[in-house]
Formats: sequence, C-alpha cells, structure tokens
Amino acid sequence: MRLPFPVHIAREIPNPFPTADLKVVAVGQDGCEYALKRLLDHPDLPASEWFCYHLGYKIQLALPPFAEMTDGTTQSFGSRFEGGVKQWADYSPTEQYPLLNLCGKEMSRILALDMFVGNDDRHLNNFLFRNQKIAGATIVFAMDFSRGLFVQGWPRDFCPMRSDTNSMMTLALLKSLGIWGQAAAKLTLASIQSVSALEIEAWLLEMPVSWVQRSRIAEVKAWWSSAELNQRLSICDRLV
Repeated sequence: MRLPFPVHIAREIPNPFPTADLKVVAVGQDGCEYALKRLLDHPDLPASEWFCYHLGYKIQLALPPFAEMTDGTTQSFGSRFEGGVKQWADYSPTEQYPLLNLCGKEMSRILALDMFVGNDDRHLNNFLFRNQKIAGATIVFAMDFSRGLFVQGWPRDFCPMRSDTNSMMTLALLKSLGIWGQAAAKLTLASIQSVSALEIEAWLLEMPVSWVQRSRIAEVKAWWSSAELNQRLSICDRLV
C-alpha cells in the first residue's frame, strides 16, 4: 500500500552494495528503512516505480509498502524494507528448488507484469519470500521496477523484451523446470486490461509534479485508451 502521507527523511545511508538503481537507503522519521529512488539517479525513476507499484497493487500482487519521501526540498520514491523476508540467495541449494516449486505461480504473475511494463531485470534475487505466521503459506513479494516503464521509454520501448534479459531468462528457467504458471500469468494480463485510463491518470496525477510532465500523463492516458494497449497485451500473452 502507499502510505497516505509523505515520510520525512531523517538520514541517508549509502547502500553498502550499490547498484545502478539503488545508491542510498533512507531512514524515515518513522524509524523504517526505505530503498530510495531519486530523480538524481534517473529523471524517470521515481515515476516508474510509483506507477508500477500502483498497477501491482491494483492487480492484487504482493508488494512492500511505499511512500513519497522528502528531505524538505526534493521528493523521492521510497519502498519500505520488509522484515521476515528472504532473498533467493539466502536459501541453501537444497531449499531452492522446492521454494521455486512452491512459489512458481506467484512468480509467474510478477513476471507477466514485468513483461508488460518492460522491466527487464527480474532475476531471482529480485523476489522476496516470506512465510506467513497464521496461514503457513509462503508468499512472494515483487520489488524493484527500476529498469521498467518510463526509464525504458514505455510504451514506445521494445516489446517483447530480448530473450537475453534477466526477466526473460527467469521466465525461461521456470518453464524449463515445469513450474511456470501459465494460467496465473494470463490472469495478470487480463487484470491489467481491466484497469481504466481514468485510474491510470489518477495515479500519475497523485505523484509529485517534479516527477512527470503533464504532457506525458496525457500521452499515457491516450495510449491506455487506444488499440495499442491490447496489442501490447497480446504480444505478452503469446509469450506466457
């Protein structure tokens, strides 16, 4: 969910394992840690994350809470770090295949969204896994859409993605193991198709004005109402 109020940044910590997209971790006034995506890192990065998180929530995927972060002058996107989660690399080799077998359906749903928004960097460590205390199920969180959407020039980016991207290689891995959830992936694409252009416009208008030009909002709204939306969904549907 999106936190209803901006979170003020108490301090910033350089990411001890810096990547091209995450250079800084922010500690909010609420004491929580956030993966900070800044205009400084890429002018389209905060808007891309904001849009993808909204779309992911709308189609009922599990994502961490996020917020608009502010230092009093500039606004950034912050994805809150979750407790009790593990990445793929945290599991032993004997645990990894059973984990994929258990979570293949939800991972397939996430990869279908990645394909639609052009996020080409969904490798295995870009999923978060958590065991639920009450139901006992293992759920999968999507995180990090930094290489998708406006950063790639969406919706005028290359679709379908190249087969040598991390996202497509992860998809191919799940298929080769026989645990790709085709029905689940198709459900994701059908759910995207049910989202209205007015909803898309509302999400974009809610973000800080410094993140996206109003002309781009109008272009995205018009594209979402056009035949090109269905064409892109059809391309993705053939691949899943």
